[in-house]
Amino acid sequence: MDMRCWSDLPYDILVLIGKKLTIVDHLSFCAVCKDWRSVSKICCPVQFTTESLWLMFLRNPRRRSAQWEIGDPSSGCIYTIDAPLLSARTTRCLLSKHGWLLLISTKPSPSLFFFNPLSQARIDLPWCDAFSGLNWDRPKDPSLPVFAISSPPTSHDCVVWSVRMLGRVGRYECCMIGRGENNWKTKRRVNERITGPILHALFYEGFFLLEH
Repeated sequence: MDMRCWSDLPYDILVLIGKKLTIVDHLSFCAVCKDWRSVSKICCPVQFTTESLWLMFLRNPRRRSAQWEIGDPSSGCIYTIDAPLLSARTTRCLLSKHGWLLLISTKPSPSLFFFNPLSQARIDLPWCDAFSGLNWDRPKDPSLPVFAISSPPTSHDCVVWSVRMLGRVGRYECCMIGRGENNWKTKRRVNERITGPILHALFYEGFFLLEH
């Protein structure tokens, strides 16, 4: 009887397996070997390409645990992960989009980075001086910026954009950085139609939309 190892399965069989996997199983699948990784690129689970809803919450909030539970309502599955980077004491989530979290950490020194809670991948961003001196411990502070991204942080055309009010009606500050750039572009503008705190920002068809 001809025996074959798992890493030497026929290409067509690997494709059939890959199409049946959940997101978490898919991450393990593509890490087996080079051949499996190449197959994973063409049999990506549907959840990777849609805006499906995922819920994420601390497993033991009273113990300040680093363990989080991620629930997928579409499949009913709940996954438990260890994510020390998501410390509720030092880290704040600024944005959740395309399967990534945009986080700001205040200790030991301020840092801004993307984090994928499933793959544990991290993408650091250069620090912006405009974010220094802000009270990040008060998430409802209207002077804090809101963020939006144009595409996943792994895309070559990804742009990270922030906007915040400067205290007076109509005065606001925009900061923007593209993938691979080392410095943020910062501009201050006046628009009298912006009369209140900026609540949310969204990138849609080449435009950044604001809710205030």
